[in-house]
Amino acid sequence: MIFTLGMINIISVITPPLAERLHFEKLYLPIEFMHLSKLMILFVGIALLITSSYLIKGLKSAWIFALIFAILSFFGNIFKALDYEEAGFAFLTIFLLI
Repeated sequence: MIFTLGMINIISVITPPLAERLHFEKLYLPIEFMHLSKLMILFVGIALLITSSYLIKGLKSAWIFALIFAILSFFGNIFKALDYEEAGFAFLTIFLLI
């Protein structure tokens, strides 16, 4: 799940957001905040890919990092362009980690 969430984050940063959601979010958030959350999602996606390899080894600290990165992914996807599909997958991952 962590590896898949990382791949989803990276792919969602590469693909353009839906125009309706982007227009709706521009009314409430500054454009700089959306760019910052997009960059954060990219770094969190890469970190989740790395964390997934440490989870296979069974490290407890990797579980803590995976939980933190999944929470950041959840909020980042909401603020990026109201991507509730990706945020829902992040929420499911958080639920399974807990």
